[in-house]
Amino acid sequence: MKLGNYELLREQGSIGAGTVWTARAGSDSDEKPKLFSGVRVHKHLLKKPDVAGAFLAEVELALGFTHANMEALLEAKSEGGDLFAVSDLHEGVPLSTWTTAAGRDGL
Repeated sequence: MKLGNYELLREQGSIGAGTVWTARAGSDSDEKPKLFSGVRVHKHLLKKPDVAGAFLAEVELALGFTHANMEALLEAKSEGGDLFAVSDLHEGVPLSTWTTAAGRDGL
C-alpha cells in the first residue's frame, strides 16, 4: 500500500487516532532504502471534521521539536482521503511490551 511517497511495509500497532506502520521512501531499486515510521489516521475518524484539524494542529506543534527521547517528526500530509504523519524509525522494544510486563509484574 502507498501513502504519498511512502510504501507501507508492515503494521506495527494501533494508537488512539491511527495505525502505526513501518514504511520506506524510494523505489525498489534502492540498495538499502531508508525506513520510516508513519501514523495513518483511522478512516472512521476522518468523518469527524474536528479530528483532522486536531491531528494537523498537533503535527504543526511537533514539527521542529527535538528531544533525546523522541524521533523527529518529518512531515504530515492529507492525500487521497488519507491523513498521515511520518517520522524517523526507531528500532527497539515497543512500549506495549514494557507496559504489559510492568502490569504483569505489578510494577
